[in-house]
Amino acid sequence: MGHKTTLNYLQKIRDVIPSQRFQDIAEELFSASSDELEAFWNIIYAGYSVEFALSNYTHLYDYVKTKNIEYADALKIVYTFYPGLDAGIFIKHPEWFELN
Repeated sequence: MGHKTTLNYLQKIRDVIPSQRFQDIAEELFSASSDELEAFWNIIYAGYSVEFALSNYTHLYDYVKTKNIEYADALKIVYTFYPGLDAGIFIKHPEWFELN
């Protein structure tokens, strides 16, 4: 998050979600800062739902700003597969999400 951009994240969000869904959430997004919209877009781009992004983008923005890390690192989910009698999958969710 160390760089500043001039990307129009509102337009990028409008381009990746259905137009009716965008109209439903537009009022809230219009009041968000460009940096917060960047967090929202990164959540959507990472594959999360619009509802999840809407309820968590400010938390992600605050976390990334505080920790001084990139969005890609904050959104990373780690999957570990282990074999044997107790075989399974361990899923490590992003720390910013655990803080909610």
